[in-house]
Amino acid sequence: MNSPFSREELDAKLTTISSVSDERWNLMLQVTTEIRESVRKLHITVILTGIGVVIGVAGVNSSLLSGMVGAFESGQGMGKQAEVVNRRMEGMEQRLGGVEQRIGGMEQKIGGMEQKIGKLETGVDALNASLRADMAKRDAQLRAEMAERDARLRADMAQQQRETRALRESVDRIAAHLGSKR
Repeated sequence: MNSPFSREELDAKLTTISSVSDERWNLMLQVTTEIRESVRKLHITVILTGIGVVIGVAGVNSSLLSGMVGAFESGQGMGKQAEVVNRRMEGMEQRLGGVEQRIGGMEQKIGGMEQKIGKLETGVDALNASLRADMAKRDAQLRAEMAERDARLRADMAQQQRETRALRESVDRIAAHLGSKR
């Protein structure tokens, strides 16, 4: 099998293929890292939002409690104040329920993103394995071609050496024959 490429050209091509696959691998790792960082930031945002809601509810409860204590001490409008406080508390509980639902939705989204990251990692691993297999196959092919070319060149060189020896012997015989006629 004659190959139009020299060993150096084949080595350069192998080096180019290797660098391209390394670049692709590094790009995939960078994208995966960016997605993970984004998920971490989203996690932190959800946690901080939950903490903020708890602090807000505690502040409202404290405000309502001080209002109730004031009304109790003054003894005026206790019934009305309690009714207002109860309504406010119910409203706060409803809002808190809505916030908890939003947090649950965010946690589901985070879970979905983590699954997608897992699938991406699996895909990256599969692609990497495929690239490595392709590179190994191509490497084996190139090595076989190079070995074949090397064997052919060695056979050609041996044949040329035999022909050169035969020509030298013929020249020596002719020279000896010419020398004996003189």
